[in-house]
This record gives sequence, structure tokens and C-alpha cells, in this order.
Amino acid sequence: LSALRRHGWRAAYRNKAQLNFNWDNGAGIHSTWPKSHQSWITSVALSGGRAVTGSYDRSVVVWDRATGQWTHALKGHAGQVTAVAMHGRHVASGARDKTVHLWDAVTEGMMETYA
Repeated sequence: LSALRRHGWRAAYRNKAQLNFNWDNGAGIHSTWPKSHQSWITSVALSGGRAVTGSYDRSVVVWDRATGQWTHALKGHAGQVTAVAMHGRHVASGARDKTVHLWDAVTEGMMETYA
């Protein structure tokens, strides 16, 4: 809103028109990361050289922060993952199935489940 006040409606319209033109003519590119989530990412946690993301696709994905590459998925929730936390090599994930899973991000194994 402040940009609209500063530059006026003409500038806002021009930016929107350029965006639409680019999209319609193939300049706008929609990309997805291979082997990542198949739905919305709902949560992110960072620890050391790793990142983890939780998603509505019921999975938790572990990423290498240095390369930005997906390393593996942790699957076991029956509901959408809504929260993740990470400490060292341990990951906690909470989901709409009313469970919390504790994972080892290195071995990819589920350590415990709390319902």
C-alpha cells in the first residue's frame, strides 16, 4: 500500500500488466523441486547443515543446507504435517493425525511416536 501511495496507481498497474505479459508469453516459469513435497510446505526448521520441511503431503523432507538438495523423506504420518523441529540429528514432527514422531535424520529411522 505504501508503494502505491509513493508511486501511484499507474506504476502499480504498469507492474501488474508487465507481470501478466511475462506470464502469458512464457517468461514466467513455474518450477518444482524434484523429489520434494507434493503439496504445500507448512513448516521449516534449521539445524547445523540440515533443514527439514513438513508438508500437507504427510511427509517430512530433509535437506542439505550447503547444496540446497533434497536428501531424503521421512514418511509415517497419516495426516498433514503441520510442525517440525530439529536439534542436531533429531527431528520432531507433528501432524493432524494427532501424533508426534521423533526421527533420526541421519539413519532415516523413526525413533518414537507419541499419540
